[in-house]
Amino acid sequence: MSLDTSGLLIDGYLPGDRQFGPRLSGIEAGLKYNFLSPVKDGIGVGMAVEASYNWIDAHSGQDKDTLNLETKLLLQKNYLDDTLFWATNLGLEATYAKRGAIAGLPAGFDWPTDPEMEIEFTGSTGLAYRFAPNWFAGVELTYQTEFETEIGQERWSLFGGPSLHYGGRQWWATLTWYPQLKGGGEAFPGQKSGLHLIEKTEQELRFKIGYNF
Repeated sequence: MSLDTSGLLIDGYLPGDRQFGPRLSGIEAGLKYNFLSPVKDGIGVGMAVEASYNWIDAHSGQDKDTLNLETKLLLQKNYLDDTLFWATNLGLEATYAKRGAIAGLPAGFDWPTDPEMEIEFTGSTGLAYRFAPNWFAGVELTYQTEFETEIGQERWSLFGGPSLHYGGRQWWATLTWYPQLKGGGEAFPGQKSGLHLIEKTEQELRFKIGYNF
């Protein structure tokens, strides 16, 4: 990851300037198993499990040991002779996190170093239509909320936007524009209302590429 928080100071989240180029910040491993096929069984049902360990906080760039375990239920239904696809994913993630101590913080600045436990729920759904061989256009929606040890519901956000997908026999790629439509929870002074902009972004552009072997 790369990060630049120059000029940003948010109590409890961003304790000061931090800037660095690409560096390794964590590792992740995942497994996925399909119980039913959308082509053979009429509906696709799968389960995914992912475990990760990160040693750099993705928001502040400070030292933070984070352990995550996420489980996902994956659903898919095909329509119109397999030209229209509907998919929905439901995920539950448990997180254990502990921040490293920082010397020289401003007086009264909140930077808790006690262990934290978080539970995050994610629900996403989307439609994609095959408009040409191997090419798909779609739209996606994702709702996510997080509950933290001392705060309760810390944040929530709703993202939605269009996507373009190419899926060949050997490789695939997906480009998605994902602006935050609405959000709430923890906020910093002067931020735009109706959004959550501490742990989430206002605009998100995603590009994923995969190779099948």
